[in-house]
Amino acid sequence: MPRPTREIDVERAAVPMALWSGLDAPGVCVFASTPTRPLSLDRVGDLVEAVTGDRPDVLALS
Repeated sequence: MPRPTREIDVERAAVPMALWSGLDAPGVCVFASTPTRPLSLDRVGDLVEAVTGDRPDVLALS
């Protein structure tokens, strides 16, 4: 049963939304990365840097 809107912790819900948006920006599959899989944010940064030459703050890409 979904919780009523007034009971949702908006700030806590915003963190995974920013994470998934930041992963989506460079085309990283959200199902392969943190928090559910072993592809860490550091590794995502390594991959993006290898392709673009710049190391992003993944959460800032959202």
